[in-house]
Amino acid sequence: MILKFFQCFVTGASNMSEKIVDGTKSSIEKYPYIVSLEKINNPYYRCAGSLISEKHVLTAAHCVYGVSKSKITVRVNSTFYGKGGKVISLKKIKIHPRYDLITDDYDIAVLELSENVNIRPIRLRRTKPPKSGSSAKVAGWGETSFQGRVSNELLDATVFIVDKRVCRKAYGYAITTRMLCANGDGKDSCQGDSGAPLIQNDVQIGVVSWGRDCGLSHYPGVYANVAAFSKFFDDLKIPK
Repeated sequence: MILKFFQCFVTGASNMSEKIVDGTKSSIEKYPYIVSLEKINNPYYRCAGSLISEKHVLTAAHCVYGVSKSKITVRVNSTFYGKGGKVISLKKIKIHPRYDLITDDYDIAVLELSENVNIRPIRLRRTKPPKSGSSAKVAGWGETSFQGRVSNELLDATVFIVDKRVCRKAYGYAITTRMLCANGDGKDSCQGDSGAPLIQNDVQIGVVSWGRDCGLSHYPGVYANVAAFSKFFDDLKIPK
């Protein structure tokens, strides 16, 4: 089943595994720029994003497509989903004009906050994509297994960039130059992690987008390739 990593399920009870999929507990101190997106009066909605300036959040387009800015809030400075930190409303939603709802190509959006925040943003990779085989970190509050429980505490995992030719063997030509793939020995992003950052050397290289199930070695997670959107960021005057 090909899934966007957007939908979540009801949070389970205790003995939550400490993983995104096979990950470990983390904290907002380690990733101060990561934020959770919440939809007013919808406990089933779960997405994430990253602060890329004092007033802008980068996320997946499918997290906010067709949703009014008045229905989405951003929680900053919290290790936990749905509590702590500060909740901020949105001033504007800018979805990439070429976003395709069917193929999830150009799956990227920038949210403008209603107020500035004094939190260190993450830098964006603006040039060529990362090398195949190089390691990266992904963090979020999504499911800890396919159709499993979500985590209300921030989790992270190490994954490795998958060569695009290998990824196309799994997904065919659904994989475009605006995407990159990553996985690692059962580690993966999952439903509810949509919009979360893929990070390499404290620079954001990807945005959690879609994939088949979660944690399957022969079906990597698919991310929006941040380096492919430099003009989009420049047009929005996002600092380099």
